[in-house]
Amino acid sequence: MEEDASALDSILLEEESYMPPPHNKIERMRRGQLIAEVCHMRIRFQAITKRKDELKAALVEGNRLLVDTKCRLSEQDSLVQLIINQNEKLTLEAHTLLEQLQQEVGKNEALRQQALEQDISKDAIVSCLLQEQVEQRSFFNNIIRMFKRELGISELSQVVTDLEQILESNNCPICFSPWTAEGTHRIVSLKCGHLFGDSCVRIHLRFSAECPCCKQIAQVEDLRYLFGIPVLYAAPSQNLQNGAAAGEVHNGASEEEVPNER
Repeated sequence: MEEDASALDSILLEEESYMPPPHNKIERMRRGQLIAEVCHMRIRFQAITKRKDELKAALVEGNRLLVDTKCRLSEQDSLVQLIINQNEKLTLEAHTLLEQLQQEVGKNEALRQQALEQDISKDAIVSCLLQEQVEQRSFFNNIIRMFKRELGISELSQVVTDLEQILESNNCPICFSPWTAEGTHRIVSLKCGHLFGDSCVRIHLRFSAECPCCKQIAQVEDLRYLFGIPVLYAAPSQNLQNGAAAGEVHNGASEEEVPNER
């Protein structure tokens, strides 16, 4: 632009050199007006040139901003696509977790039902054991009454002591109730040799894999039923009948012997 302005100045100087000198006042005025117009055009030309440079710089800046905007839009598109992919992945994981949660709820419900059934069976076993204990105590009291009739008061304490020792030796160490020769509380043995009631030791082994007495490792598969071991309260009603029958025979024999002694 400066080269164009200098070229215009040189042309103006050449024109002035070729122009004849003014002869009168009018020519001088016209020449002055022409020079003023040329100066004015030069100023306008410089302003246009400056404006052109500014527009060119603005265009370059606009192109740079456009490129930056395109880059940012591309990055935002990539970020949006990544967010969409992550959202789909999280949705899939949420569905999977929901299915697993539903399965766990079903399992928990089944376990709760099993626990309720076990509680019911446990209550039934405890009730049965309590009933057996009542029957066994009744049988024990009947034996004591029978011995009261047969023996003197001085011998009764020794008999009671012997019966208590027999009762303790026939008790399950878990529930402290006598075991039986048959049924749910029949006598069983572990590998270590300790004896228990069948139902009691099975319930214990559900929660602990060791012997209740010596703490050795034990399992349900180690249980062995014992046969041929005398059990005092195997059948209370039958024992009571046998004891009563023996008492009647003994009473009859005593009554027969008394006259002979006399």
